[in-house]
Amino acid sequence: MQYELECGHCGYRFALEERTLVRSVNCLVCGAMLTVAVPVPIIPDEPPTPPAPPPTLPPEVPPPPEPAEELSFPPLVPDRPALGYLNPWERVRHLTPPWPQVYHALDRNRIVTYLTCAFYIFYLSLVLVVLPMMSAAEQTVSVTLLSCMSVIFLLPVAVHAINQTACLKVPATHGGEMVSVSLIVLIVSPLAVLFACLSGSIWRLFIGVAVVTIPISLSFWLAFLIRLGNRLGDHDLKTAAESYAFWFWFGLLTMLALVIGGYLGEQARSGLIAWSSRAGAGVIGLLLLWNYSSLLYTASLAVARRAPVSSGG
Repeated sequence: MQYELECGHCGYRFALEERTLVRSVNCLVCGAMLTVAVPVPIIPDEPPTPPAPPPTLPPEVPPPPEPAEELSFPPLVPDRPALGYLNPWERVRHLTPPWPQVYHALDRNRIVTYLTCAFYIFYLSLVLVVLPMMSAAEQTVSVTLLSCMSVIFLLPVAVHAINQTACLKVPATHGGEMVSVSLIVLIVSPLAVLFACLSGSIWRLFIGVAVVTIPISLSFWLAFLIRLGNRLGDHDLKTAAESYAFWFWFGLLTMLALVIGGYLGEQARSGLIAWSSRAGAGVIGLLLLWNYSSLLYTASLAVARRAPVSSGG
């Protein structure tokens, strides 16, 4: 440890080691005798104490945000299916009016035609198989019963007409006016049958009118199906309707010729000719019915595949 001394004469300061410290010592500058009274140890200068940092303020907490307004969203709905991947029967649910009604009307007429085919086969079996095996007296009664049964065929005609009314709303560009003409002509048929029942000797005339109006009405209906297939761009329907229209008139004329041949065979008392003519006419009628049911299936399928769909799905 060192001790600092100050000369009282010249003011010089000098340091002495502790081991050389004595009671008196000469000044190194002026030579004056100095007396060491109280040794003062030299304390090395300490670095200044840095000022205390300012107090740290707690961070300001931002005020809580104001609650946002609740947004109302429309209810979630399932995505609209890709209609190109739907089968025709599922696509029907997305059609714009009146096409769903048109589809169901055509499909109902198809079912009615199938049922008519079944009844027609039963009726034809009675005429061609059961009736020839009966006696003359039994045949007289049976012919009367069969004539009454033939009136039942007007029932599918009436159902067909009712279903046709669903097609009245089809645009005129797709043949809607042809449906109207077909229905007007078809109404004449049951009226003619009614007058035939009320009339006396001219009942055959009204029956003839009823028989003639049905194919005329059907011809307008087939024209509607041809126009429908053309406007919907369905080649299958257009081709099937045009083909059936040709074979319908060809088959109808052939049936008429066979009926006349059967009548002449009865007049000539040739049972084989009469039976063969009736059988040929009956088979042709069955084929026309069956092919018509296939045509209605093609028409309903064309509507399901080609009719316009609603924008909202």
